[in-house]
Amino acid sequence: MEESKHFLQPSTFARRYDAQLSWLGANFDGQSISLPVSGLTLDISAAHLPKASIALACLAMDALGHVTSQSVENKLAHASVMGRMSQQPINGRRYILDVGHNALACEYVTHSLQKIIPASERVVIFGALADKDVDSMLPILKAYTERIVLVGIDGPRGRSVDALRASWSSLFGQTCWRSFATLGDAMRELPSELNLDDQILVIGSFVLVADALRHDLFN
Repeated sequence: MEESKHFLQPSTFARRYDAQLSWLGANFDGQSISLPVSGLTLDISAAHLPKASIALACLAMDALGHVTSQSVENKLAHASVMGRMSQQPINGRRYILDVGHNALACEYVTHSLQKIIPASERVVIFGALADKDVDSMLPILKAYTERIVLVGIDGPRGRSVDALRASWSSLFGQTCWRSFATLGDAMRELPSELNLDDQILVIGSFVLVADALRHDLFN
């Protein structure tokens, strides 16, 4: 891959800053991470956040000398980040907010949630920016649940609900379960069509999650 002012290969970046490269694959088995500086091996199997991301963070903290005991495992198991499968009860239902905006994120989130949420309780509210590959995300979400709610995102970078409906129709040859012009419209009108034990995943964009967090029901 050619170097440019916008992208540096890892080896080039390391030379520029006189840094040592540490490859994740050599230290990480998917459930634990071996740290070369402290010599510790941390069990991160109980972590709720993406384990590869946690492993990278542990390697960075280890290189800085900030990992000194096994006690960090408990903190990692309970670590949370707003907008990364963060949960909030609203009127007896659980809403799960995730900023995932690509196929890999959608796969991770739905794979994690389908282990704990029965198929009959799954609902997804999805919105995306205009430059995102919705054609790769929608099939993953549809495999998770048939109850997909498409919502538009306002603003110059947003994707309208009409554009989302067109993508859905092109992919599946049918209309989606429900669709609304905005997330606000969905939050106002959708609850009457939900079951009390439904668990609603809001996913597709940082902007969508930010809109949700500003909504009165989340405050």
